[in-house]
Amino acid sequence: MIHGRKEKYRSADWVADRAGRLCSRNSIASHFPLTCNRCDDFACKDSRKWFVDPNTDEWYLCEEGWEDPAIEEEICNLEGGRETCRELCGYCD
Repeated sequence: MIHGRKEKYRSADWVADRAGRLCSRNSIASHFPLTCNRCDDFACKDSRKWFVDPNTDEWYLCEEGWEDPAIEEEICNLEGGRETCRELCGYCD
């Protein structure tokens, strides 16, 4: 995910090291429900945070996929896209 004023890439490990402080934020917990122990709330919901395709440095937000079928297809075909935009991509179906 992308997080902070400097818009840096942050991993699940980075969040886990700061879980007590960060996982209370729904946007972060929605991106890392397992790391934040919030699967009951977000396991089958879309992430609310921006994320990056590491191959192209293209930024995405799951919400964009609901508005544009071409972006939906792009997101759902990204490595990790289905796991990030779980509702959009039918991950739990």
